[in-house]
Amino acid sequence: MCVHDVKYIDAHDVENIDAHDVENIDAHDVENIDAHDVENIDAHDVENIDTHDVENIDAHDVENIDAHDVENIDAHDVENIDAHDVENIDAHNVENIDAHDVENIDAHDVSQEQRPPGMGKGYYLSKNMALAGLLLAAIALVTIIVLSVVYDQERSRNRGPIGDGPPGSEASSSSSSTATPSSSSSTPPPGPPEPWQRYRLPDTLAPVSYRITLWPRLQPDQQGLFIFTGNSTVEFLCLKDTDLILIHANKLNFTLFQGHQARLAAPPGDPPPPQILRSWLEVETEYLVLRLDGMLVAGLSYLLHSQFQGELGDNLEGFYRSQYTEDGVHKVLATSQMQATFARQAFPCFDEPALKATFSVVLTHPPGTIALSNSREMESVEMELDGVSVSRTTFEPTKRMSTYLLAFIVSNFTFIEAPQDSEVQVRIWGRGQAIARGHGDYALNVTGAILNFYERYYNTSYPLSKSDQVALPDFSAGAMENWGLVTYRETALLYDPSASSTGNKERVTSVVSHELAHMWFGNLVTLRWWNDLWLNEGFASYVSYLGVDHAEPSWDIRDHIVLFDVHKVFAGAAVLRMLSEFLSEPVFAKGLSSYLNTFAFSNTVYTDLWNHLQQAVDSTPGVSLPHTVEDIMNRWVLQMGYPVVTVDTRTGRISQKHFLLDPEAQVERASPYNHMILQEGDGWLLANTNVSGYFRVNYDLENWERLLTLLHTDHQAIPIINRAQLMDDAFNLARAKVINTTLALRLTAYLARERDYIPWEAALGNLNYYFLMFDRTDVYGPLQAYIRKQILPLFEYFRTLTANWTQVPQGHNDQYNQINAIGVACNMGVKECRELAQRWFFQWMADPEHNPIHPNLKTTVYCNALAFGGAQEWDFAWRMFQNATVATESARLRLALACTKAPWLLNRYLQYTLDPTKIRKQDATSTIQAVARNVVGMPLAWNFVREKWSYIFKQYGRGSFSFSGLISGITKRFSTEFELQELKSFKEQNLQAGFGSATLALEQAIEKTQANIRWLADTRGQVLAWLSGEARKAVAAGAALLSAGALVSIFTLSVLYAQEKTNQEPAPSPTTDTSTGTTPPPGPPEPWQRYRLPDTLAPISYRITLWPRLQPDQQGLFIFKGNSTVEFLCLKDTDLILIHANKLNFALFQGHRARLAAPPGDPPPPAVRDAWLEAETQYLVVRLEGSLKADRTYLLLTQFVGELADDLGGFYRSTYTEDGQEKILATTQMEPTDARKAFPCFDEPAMKAVFHLTLLHPTGTVALSNSISYDPANVTVDGQLVTETRFQATELMSTYLLAFVVCEFDFISSPAKAPVLIRIWARKQAIAEGQGDYALQKTGPILNFFEKYYSSPYPLSKSDQVALPDFSAGAMENWGLITYRETALLYNQAFSSNADQEWVVTVISHELAHMWFGNLVTMRWWNDLWLNEGFATYVSYLGADAAEPTWNIKDLLVVNEVHRVMAVDALTTSHPLSSREEETYLDTFKYNNTVSSDLWKHLQVAVDRASPGLGLPASVEDIMNRWVLQMGYPVVTVDTRTGRISQKHFLLDPEVQVERASPYNYEWIVPISWMKSGAVQDPLWLTTKEATNTGMITGSTDWLLVNLKTSGFYRDIPEINRAQLISDAFNLARAQLVNTTLALRTTLFLVRERGYTPWLTASRNLNYYFLMFDRSGLYGPMQAYMVKQVTPLFDHFRNLTGNWSKIPDTHTDQIHPNLRSAVYCGGIAAGGQAEWDFAWRMYKNTNIASEARKLLSAMACSQKPWILTRYLQYCLDPVKVRKQDAATVINSIAANALGQPPGLGLCASQLGLSVQRVSGWGSTFHPPKTSVEVIIVIIMMMNE
Repeated sequence: MCVHDVKYIDAHDVENIDAHDVENIDAHDVENIDAHDVENIDAHDVENIDTHDVENIDAHDVENIDAHDVENIDAHDVENIDAHDVENIDAHNVENIDAHDVENIDAHDVSQEQRPPGMGKGYYLSKNMALAGLLLAAIALVTIIVLSVVYDQERSRNRGPIGDGPPGSEASSSSSSTATPSSSSSTPPPGPPEPWQRYRLPDTLAPVSYRITLWPRLQPDQQGLFIFTGNSTVEFLCLKDTDLILIHANKLNFTLFQGHQARLAAPPGDPPPPQILRSWLEVETEYLVLRLDGMLVAGLSYLLHSQFQGELGDNLEGFYRSQYTEDGVHKVLATSQMQATFARQAFPCFDEPALKATFSVVLTHPPGTIALSNSREMESVEMELDGVSVSRTTFEPTKRMSTYLLAFIVSNFTFIEAPQDSEVQVRIWGRGQAIARGHGDYALNVTGAILNFYERYYNTSYPLSKSDQVALPDFSAGAMENWGLVTYRETALLYDPSASSTGNKERVTSVVSHELAHMWFGNLVTLRWWNDLWLNEGFASYVSYLGVDHAEPSWDIRDHIVLFDVHKVFAGAAVLRMLSEFLSEPVFAKGLSSYLNTFAFSNTVYTDLWNHLQQAVDSTPGVSLPHTVEDIMNRWVLQMGYPVVTVDTRTGRISQKHFLLDPEAQVERASPYNHMILQEGDGWLLANTNVSGYFRVNYDLENWERLLTLLHTDHQAIPIINRAQLMDDAFNLARAKVINTTLALRLTAYLARERDYIPWEAALGNLNYYFLMFDRTDVYGPLQAYIRKQILPLFEYFRTLTANWTQVPQGHNDQYNQINAIGVACNMGVKECRELAQRWFFQWMADPEHNPIHPNLKTTVYCNALAFGGAQEWDFAWRMFQNATVATESARLRLALACTKAPWLLNRYLQYTLDPTKIRKQDATSTIQAVARNVVGMPLAWNFVREKWSYIFKQYGRGSFSFSGLISGITKRFSTEFELQELKSFKEQNLQAGFGSATLALEQAIEKTQANIRWLADTRGQVLAWLSGEARKAVAAGAALLSAGALVSIFTLSVLYAQEKTNQEPAPSPTTDTSTGTTPPPGPPEPWQRYRLPDTLAPISYRITLWPRLQPDQQGLFIFKGNSTVEFLCLKDTDLILIHANKLNFALFQGHRARLAAPPGDPPPPAVRDAWLEAETQYLVVRLEGSLKADRTYLLLTQFVGELADDLGGFYRSTYTEDGQEKILATTQMEPTDARKAFPCFDEPAMKAVFHLTLLHPTGTVALSNSISYDPANVTVDGQLVTETRFQATELMSTYLLAFVVCEFDFISSPAKAPVLIRIWARKQAIAEGQGDYALQKTGPILNFFEKYYSSPYPLSKSDQVALPDFSAGAMENWGLITYRETALLYNQAFSSNADQEWVVTVISHELAHMWFGNLVTMRWWNDLWLNEGFATYVSYLGADAAEPTWNIKDLLVVNEVHRVMAVDALTTSHPLSSREEETYLDTFKYNNTVSSDLWKHLQVAVDRASPGLGLPASVEDIMNRWVLQMGYPVVTVDTRTGRISQKHFLLDPEVQVERASPYNYEWIVPISWMKSGAVQDPLWLTTKEATNTGMITGSTDWLLVNLKTSGFYRDIPEINRAQLISDAFNLARAQLVNTTLALRTTLFLVRERGYTPWLTASRNLNYYFLMFDRSGLYGPMQAYMVKQVTPLFDHFRNLTGNWSKIPDTHTDQIHPNLRSAVYCGGIAAGGQAEWDFAWRMYKNTNIASEARKLLSAMACSQKPWILTRYLQYCLDPVKVRKQDAATVINSIAANALGQPPGLGLCASQLGLSVQRVSGWGSTFHPPKTSVEVIIVIIMMMNE
């Protein structure tokens, strides 16, 4: 067995652990495990462990497999594990551990694109020989951990019942005739465990021989099952008297003999045996149990005969079937995989490795097929059996061997064989086509040479007469060392010189060498139990290098053991190599020969080997050891890990210490031992030359510096293997925090001069971890640039060496390093490399029959071509994969298909892994992992596995899926708190389904992720600083050098702020307020515990003075001070005052936070008893000694301090830069409940009052508020000269409309004679550039329109409008002082688009509409906010239309508002507009508050006065209540055949249940406007569920259109109704009221459409389809369809604009503002870092808000995940991205398919920000787009 194949460690539960992905597993950690302590481990279920299960992995090409990720795995340390002492571990629960599930990866061929960019493949088996180390470790490791634990476990399992077999159980039931057994074990009786409840066989019986006959059916039966039938007679010897026979059997149905599953007999001449008393199948422990009525006698032999039937499944275990297609014919074969415990699925047997026997096998099979087994064929005869013609092949008895080495195959294969010049018959078997094409020739050539070498090396002849080696299409392992019949994956045995790479060739040689090594070490002499598996696999891995070196001496393969075994994966081979080195190879071989000859055909433990090696030492003169071999080796195998040896060249001191990668980890396992070869030069010293020792080396800093100097000046003075060692030691010592990370990085600087493969491979292997950690961060760009600089000389070297890529390097290692050069160069963005790969691939696409790409380079070229291609390249590669007849070519293409950057293609590919007709089961795991290695594919693979986990586990839980590999492979990049939480949630959510072998992998993934998070926090800053220094340029301020500490600070502050918003705790302030809210007493809530104010008090007026400080105080805080006097009226007697206050610290008046007074002449008020701040409800609570009296007024005085924070709420500060100077302003945003953060107030909309405001502010600044100011005056306050600005009293208004601004802004204003003073305020530069002119021009006309529309004059004397750099909303309608984002008020004709201009006029119109509706008349409470905003939105279109009458903007209300809102209101999570709680309406309620019903009543008055009458079917209130007091809206269905009109509540999801009851039973009174064949008809009213109108019946040529938004008569469908048809059809389709294809058919006319609104509507509705399908297989066809539809429109505008050279009726900039958003996005998406950085500089330098907004959105279009992640981080830094823009940027990134996972991660990990009030996080008003060109360009770019 080869540990590379460590597969199937009990298929019952722990499945498919891939050792490549098992990290930090050190078999030393499985040391001192006492099986008595590990219960329920059944090694019988540990199956198919073979290092070669990671098939076709050429470590040179295996990307993203970093041996560092499989670290510290040392099986040698799993010594002395007595499974008898290991309890509670059941190998049945450790299933399908297969390192070779990473199959067909030719590391030499796997392009660098398949590893995280820049990875040179890591420490991947540079040679497949190395594979024998790389994967050997991983799996053996896991196997060891499980199997060792079970060693002789039953000795300790003398407690804990499991089950019995009473009558009525399987023991007494008849066997089924089907192939799928269904028997179950009985309920265990109480008491000590019975023998059949233990997983280890008792020591009472031992097999002598088996006679087995099997008949596999290669055609399904009537039930569709493939079955096999068989019989077996096992002769066994009784060792101790017993009345019990236990023999393994699993998934077999038995024929009954006199009611029992077997028949017991005695050999001829012996006395008859006892009778069978009872028999049953014990499912849990997989026994056939036979209880006898007498005793078997020790020393006598017996015969047990059984007949059985089983399923010939496709689960790749036991006796199973495989299938393939050849010459168009589907073929089925039967084969086997018995290791570790699957022989019992083929026939009843004593299925433990120590129970050796001989096997006489007979196979019955279809005529024309051949049968193979371990021994030679004796005869084959044709016969008829059960009426069927068959062949029967009989084989010679085998040598004495273990059950797990038995094998048999029935197939149509052909073979080639070696000349009969030796006694050993050597044959290579495979598919007929593969053998005919010579694909087995190379394996045949090396097999003989390797066998001859081993015979000499072992000094023992090959034990058998034949060596068959078979290439199987479906095989779970990489290879399996069945004695005399070795089975392989095709990629591990077949080699095509024209299609296979050097790596494939090495893979074949190394795997063959590994398996043949087992013929002696493992098969001839076999481990006694699985706990010594490390020795079996470790030895085979080590000597396999020797075998390969003999077969291919020019390869210098021995050096590669350093890359792939020492320190990297599996310590077994490395420790044995060290042992061989210090003993010398002759002594080592001498002891080995003695060991093999002594224990031939027997079983051993590892100490037997030490004893024989000691004998060789003792018998060899001149060999001196400091201790015995056993004592030396016990220190390496009985304690975990290995040492780091530190050499201090200053003192000559040498010390050792246990090396741990995580220095913070605690070693809990005690060691019984408590835990050099030197080369010197001119002042420098090098230890462990040729890396003969299994340890790491550290030096004093001076020696490190000398070695660094030597590498830069004369690197060849250091041996090649030690240059690799230095690299590997340094990076690992840095990860362990023994040396500084920058020291390790400095070692790579010399690589620009390095040309040898091994040092490069070592460097890239270690840098792989850096790419995994950084390829989604801002470090990736500098890292990529640095590696690009280092790899370019190597790339140029190989271009010259290969005559511009036309020749193949001569040297074996040079061929590998050429792959490194091309792969890394392409990944690092070397343009010439990418063009080279694409050119070769395009040549192949043009002529598929002739592939111009050399096999060595195929993996790299395929991957890069697909990465930078699209669907065309991917589909071509898929066809080539499906048609490939060479296994290695198929493997390359399969892995390359995972390199695409298109999410929809990757998701489609992931779906293919669930379909065995597309991706073989054996390849499914490695395919998913290949997708996960792609930085784009990682989140997709993670989501896929999570979504499909239960299904995958259920379907493949006993088969080939490596669940361990899935988890560890997919989560390698995990390095954020969000990903850690996802892992933990995944664990919790799937506990019921289970994880099998992934249980351990999942725990390790969590630990790895935590370690990765820590490593990033510790290392990121160092790495970025060093890379920046190497690049000799400073990284943009705060971007690249943003330290982990700064990020933590930002995150912490954000979360603190979110807590403030959520918990309403006091904010940080310059003074200390230690008060807390009271603890609510039991009983009903107190008034201060309720969120609504009581109805006892009402404000009349406020007198407020505020002094904002625009410079920080000594604590670095910006603060404001203030005082307030509120006069209020007492409405009801009360002794309690509640007034809102939040985040204010109060001065004390006689120990209280407020002082109560009475107006002059009134009686004094009651005294204050106590006062406190109630944080939860945000009250200042004042309790009095007596009661306030109704109808009297009182005065409440307060003084306070607050923070002038940058949180965009309440009184806050904003920052901007002008003329190179940073400037600060103070401004406000009070809506809805932040006025209380500025001063104490009755902060509810109904509590209107008059406000008298005074602002103190720095001289040179201006102060603004709602009303006109008096002349400012300079005064001295607290010794400071400030300006005092007092304002006129406001009108009666709500607190949320109050506003004030202190700034250095400038303004432009309306003419002095204008009745209303209109001013536009903004940054001085913006005003000077005329950016406020357009707003000023349109404000007057819009005000005039509304005065006429409302028939009410503008209520105030001035209208100030201010453009703020930081503002959370789009705009805020503060009465008389409207505040805006800059983009909503400023317009620059040279930079702003038509859409920007529309945005300005529409937002201004919206806010001015509020001056009447919302401000003059205000909602009483927020439940009527819908009316406030809804009315303003509606009339804003009218106002904008009046200001820009040529735009026809009114029609866009339907597209921009009605359609958008209908999409939301069709959900069950919607809600009614209101709840029960224009002329005359405004006049009646001005300066007051109302509810919605007040408006209906006044509209009814207008209706009643109208002449002629309007003829409404009901009152306005009755009609409108049906629209506002029940949620949603109706779908009206018109049947033109009958004239029937009906209505129904429209729900987007027809299957959801509506839980909210409606007072109107979801019926509406619906106005029906309609058109018949182009003629507008009289409107109708639908007042019931359904009605009939015969006028709506149409003839064959008529058509009907309902719900018009037009007037007059038209021959065709109006444009707005064309848009309506599309919108209705798509939404009806989503609600399943019409077919989806009908909705899609409405887009067919778009090929002729030139109007804006239909295209806008179509693009918005299709956007949902793009969102749903852009990561699925439907995206490609959809993309092609939309390109076809939009191309005529694109051509139309190309002609109209003179090939895009002009814009009709406007100017001709190079990139016209109308097109900039689309062009910027397209350019950044198609570019890389240079384009993004340029856009960032333009954004930072622009002072045009609309231009900045375009650039902000466009930078989210990047297709580079690391750039998107860096951009997301920028959102957390207000210096880079303003808070108001943060959410917009995050949303834009999330709209990018590549940006969704990192965007979600940021939002989830920074959940506190979702509470923080930053722009875009709340709702903002969105105006329509107005340019058809924008839609065209966006769609064209999206679809191309």
